[in-house]
Amino acid sequence: MQIKNINLHNLIINNLKMIIIYLTIIFFFTLFLCFKSKFIGEALGVIDKPGKNKIHYFKIPLMGGPIIYSIILPVFLIVIFFYNEKIELNKILYISLLFLIGFGDDKFNFKAINKIFLVSIISTIFFFFDTNFVVEKIYFKFLDSEFYFGRSKYIITIICVILFFIGKNMADGINGLIITHSLISILLFCFFFNSFKLDFINLTLVLILIVILFFNLKNQIFLGDSGTSLLAGYFIYGLFYENYLYKTDVFSIISPFLIMGIDMVRLFFLRISSGKHPFDKDNNHFHHILLRNFRNIKSIIIYNFISFLPLILSQMFHINILSLIGISMFIYIYIIKYYD
Repeated sequence: MQIKNINLHNLIINNLKMIIIYLTIIFFFTLFLCFKSKFIGEALGVIDKPGKNKIHYFKIPLMGGPIIYSIILPVFLIVIFFYNEKIELNKILYISLLFLIGFGDDKFNFKAINKIFLVSIISTIFFFFDTNFVVEKIYFKFLDSEFYFGRSKYIITIICVILFFIGKNMADGINGLIITHSLISILLFCFFFNSFKLDFINLTLVLILIVILFFNLKNQIFLGDSGTSLLAGYFIYGLFYENYLYKTDVFSIISPFLIMGIDMVRLFFLRISSGKHPFDKDNNHFHHILLRNFRNIKSIIIYNFISFLPLILSQMFHINILSLIGISMFIYIYIIKYYD
């Protein structure tokens, strides 16, 4: 299957004026929604109030998700209509459903197990709509071989979805972290992965996230579970396609999210060993440990540095990514041991 993409380079050459106008409109519309986020958030009933295990002391609108979705949806529809992109139709349907789950959680505070159940059901349904949305094999570059899961591919896919969804949501705890991690992920994937292109959709998403990041760091907007779930759906779909269509090293695919995953497992063991529910909220996440010892910006830099170090160095200098992952894990363990 050949994926068609809107090539940004050709667009810039042939339609520079259109690109500038388009980006300007996106920028100011995002800015407008951010300035109106408190009013809209109160109208929608998605306001995060101060409380136990929270690090803010006043009400903040959970409007990151609705702002991203309200802008990115029309862009998807335009691309689908004019370029007949079936893959983008499937992707936006999946992203929309995960966004709605997250929005429902922001508004009604769903139990974690209920969210996971809904995401699992939705993902299972998508097996029948899109056969490429299945982790049927993984490629190991250091062995130069592919491993196929056979009949267990559907179970493996659901496990991957659940782990990614939980890990992404659990990492959302300090201002700017998920947004910067997502921004860097999009840009790096566009450089290093075949199925990611800096097209209209990704360029729009990058611009929206940059604007929201400014307000998020000023403690004026939270991404919300809707925003985190939307971004989780975006990466799940994109990375599944990358894994299905191309011989991309599985460690290159998972390395940017490995710290999220390892920290999720660590927290589950800590909570269970303490007699708590694995989904109980606390301030023992890796990002909370960083925040207690460093400033917010420095915490974000450290987190992203050890998350993306393996992918960047392995792609640029052809270094074995497993050894680089080992370095990142050493830094992670060192910080946990000596700063917690």
